[in-house]
Amino acid sequence: MSPLKTVLVAALTAGVFVSIWQYQQRRDHRLEAARLHRAIDEMREQASQHNRSPTRQAPVAPTMSGVRTVTSEISDGPAAMQPAVTSPESNSPVLDTEYRIEGQVTPINALQSVAWACDHGDAATLQKLVVFDEAAREKATAFHASLPAELRAQWASLEAMAAAVIISDTLNNPYPVAVILQQAKFEQINPERLLLHLPDTRCDGAVYQQTSDGWKFAITEEMVDDYISKKTSATALKRHQTM
Repeated sequence: MSPLKTVLVAALTAGVFVSIWQYQQRRDHRLEAARLHRAIDEMREQASQHNRSPTRQAPVAPTMSGVRTVTSEISDGPAAMQPAVTSPESNSPVLDTEYRIEGQVTPINALQSVAWACDHGDAATLQKLVVFDEAAREKATAFHASLPAELRAQWASLEAMAAAVIISDTLNNPYPVAVILQQAKFEQINPERLLLHLPDTRCDGAVYQQTSDGWKFAITEEMVDDYISKKTSATALKRHQTM
């Protein structure tokens, strides 16, 4: 194996281990924060019930239109919309900050599902939610072919490689919580293609494409160019440092 390939394999292998450790740490912190939030909410609810007058009717909790908590799996075809999860006490939609998988029927569904897959490190689900533009696929294919055989063997498809890259990138730059994602706006580029607007978030400017399997996150030529440029620069730097 050439020195360049050796450096590349070592760098990517080290990156995988660091990414796994970072993901586990971030996941543990989020779970602990979620438990604390639930405990605080329960205490607030108990205090609120204690302070209510027996003769006074409790006000109806406000709802947020379009917020859903769906846990259906991604299917090979368009996913059917599931009913919203409701709170047994109020019979109102649960406004959860946790990521959720919603299928691909609408662009918002696909956005929520992509965020869920990234947060859970679920590459198998994420690769079903991405689609390459034609020019992007050509460049990604050439880049994949240039990798050492050991690395190419890790990914059965370009979509699998893209899913691994996207999940790694979200470790230090995660998606905003589900309720924020629900506020995303979409600008129509053409009847089957939309530009996402959610300022000051990692998903602002993303493109979503309608396919026979539902809406998917589009991987553009610009994204592939940017990734290859960064990888080439990083590899050249590591090579220079080892000389």
